[in-house]
Amino acid sequence: MKIILLKGVSQYDAMRQYIDQWERCFREMGQETRVFDVVQGDTTEKLKEILCTWQPDVVISCNAMYAEVIEQMMPENSLFCTVLYDNPVFHGERLKALGRRSIVLSCDRFYETFLRDEYPNLRRVGFLPLSGSQVQTRKPYRERTVDLLFTGSYFDINHHYETIKKLPENLQIIAENIITVMMEEPNTVLWQAMDQVLQGYGITFSPSQRLEVLQLFRCIDIFVRAYVRDQVMLHIVDAGIPVHIFGGGWNKFCCNHPENLILHEGYGDTSLQMLADTKISLNIMPWFRGGIQERNIAAMLAGAVSLTDSSTYIEEQFQDGEDLVLYSLKQMDQIPAIIRSILKDEEKAAAIAEAGYQKALQQHTWQHRVGEMLQIIKTELSRAI
Repeated sequence: MKIILLKGVSQYDAMRQYIDQWERCFREMGQETRVFDVVQGDTTEKLKEILCTWQPDVVISCNAMYAEVIEQMMPENSLFCTVLYDNPVFHGERLKALGRRSIVLSCDRFYETFLRDEYPNLRRVGFLPLSGSQVQTRKPYRERTVDLLFTGSYFDINHHYETIKKLPENLQIIAENIITVMMEEPNTVLWQAMDQVLQGYGITFSPSQRLEVLQLFRCIDIFVRAYVRDQVMLHIVDAGIPVHIFGGGWNKFCCNHPENLILHEGYGDTSLQMLADTKISLNIMPWFRGGIQERNIAAMLAGAVSLTDSSTYIEEQFQDGEDLVLYSLKQMDQIPAIIRSILKDEEKAAAIAEAGYQKALQQHTWQHRVGEMLQIIKTELSRAI
């Protein structure tokens, strides 16, 4: 199979690294690949030329890159496959441009259902959970020197709340109610909370109107994620627990004990090397309620204990206290005690870390994910386009 992988720009180069991982895995599986990289100066004209002369079977991207034009540019028998790592409401315009030659996979099962319901013209919708980067060597658990590590940016909750306050007054009231629902029931995703609130007001929308309103309420998803990240970290830091952090914006984080924030420069390989020397890797899910975050898998593959809030997928695939450790967003005040408990019982923590490593290695590497993607693509190529 001939595969073109589209490589764009992403925060901390995360999705660029995904593309690198995918290409390596595809080649190991005997597929022929080429990478189109806008950062390296590849242009749309060059992509057209490659598509015309090389005649790929499939073009693959993250977050629907080039979705607006790709179906018109591809050879007649080619397919487009994109994997969404964001809430799909952030890519509404791109998704509307896709049709019967496009496969859209999502890292969250709730997002997958939304895509299937709202975009029936797509060729196929599917679920493809995240994996994580893997370090070359793992330091023995008992020799690790970093107690707690978090990788991720800080988002100013006041700034994002100001965006909500700019909505029309009637939508502000609805937005406040949606936030309440999502915070009280953390397994609820944006459109579920919105539908619940609108039903309470007796408001109904047509399918197209509903999508338009969801576009306006994207700011809620951003705010809720920022608020939860702020609160989780606040409970930990002000309880006297130091946290090593890779990520931007933390100079704006307000807490009573900033001395417990240990900020590091760099990301990517730099943070991975520290992860291999870490006992507990903290994860705060980006509202994936039917998926898993890259940080979970990367932590396991590095031999750290993955400490995270939960999702239906995590509860299905893992066991709390056996191969990872869960905390509840409804009981954030319990997180410091959970961290101290892990650090106190080193033998148990080492066993959890090892079990997590084995589970991730056997079932959740990028090799597994790319294999699943390849099977979906082969199935669709076998059908008439």
